[in-house]
Amino acid sequence: MGHYLCIIGNRTNFILFSWISHGAGASERYRSFARPAVFSQDRLTFTMANHLEEQKSFHTCKLLMEELKRVIDEEMRLRNKLKEEGVRDVTEHVKLPQNKVDQLDEESADYDDKRLCHSCKHICFFSCVACQCSKSKVSCLRHSHYMCRCPVENRYMMVWSTEKEMKAVYERVKKYAGELESKLKEEGGETNKSEMKKQDGKDSETQAPGVSEDAKRHRNYKVDLSESSPLCKLPRNGQKFLMDLMNFAKRKLSEVTEVKCDVMAKKQVEKKVEKSTEGIEGDVKGIQTCLGASLVSVESHGEDAQTKVLRVVSGEHI
Repeated sequence: MGHYLCIIGNRTNFILFSWISHGAGASERYRSFARPAVFSQDRLTFTMANHLEEQKSFHTCKLLMEELKRVIDEEMRLRNKLKEEGVRDVTEHVKLPQNKVDQLDEESADYDDKRLCHSCKHICFFSCVACQCSKSKVSCLRHSHYMCRCPVENRYMMVWSTEKEMKAVYERVKKYAGELESKLKEEGGETNKSEMKKQDGKDSETQAPGVSEDAKRHRNYKVDLSESSPLCKLPRNGQKFLMDLMNFAKRKLSEVTEVKCDVMAKKQVEKKVEKSTEGIEGDVKGIQTCLGASLVSVESHGEDAQTKVLRVVSGEHI
């Protein structure tokens, strides 16, 4: 069975042809939580399509053809939708470097890292959307509406692989798959039956190797989750850390409580002072009123009345 050996940085990725559908699923999961992929799944698919002579199995060639159809259909549908919304296609005015699909190397990986979608971190292999407000930010066709708040007329689409090029690759793989299927039917025998089972999905692996053996080995095994179980206890070096963390939390809680008490006490004192101030102001107003009335009386009764007023103010009885 054919394979690809991708050496990117210090990582080595060994890929079988039958891994195509699993790789597509992994790529979608990465996009769901914006995790950059080690390499482009789309680049891998088109690189495999560029080396059809290494395809010996109709089953794996059919998987490749289905993946090509899926990505091409989505790409064309989103391109047409964005154009209808007003995104400009600058393919005729901007000439971008053609995608290299002869091999997966570090140079290609470095170039792919420069065209990651700002939202889902997917490598924009076929095309991307950019805006006049940024010289570096790009978006995949799925998430262009998250890129910025600029009017859609300010956005434009850059294309590395045209519709004609992608459909030509698909038709070439489809033709080659037909040849393998015809050859398979001519040969007949057990090989034909095995391949047909794979085609129908009856013999395809849905689990990783070793899963069935592990399930049989641990079928009657019960997980101990009691308080005495090691699974529910921290190691010795972790117990001290837990106690320190709990003590720290208690100190912080005590400090917060003290601050709250101080604030409440301060508010109570302020309320008492405010009430006392209001009482003093009331007394002053009363005295001022009394003095005003007395002064009027002084003006009308002479010096004897003035003496009486002074006695009233000083608290003496008349």
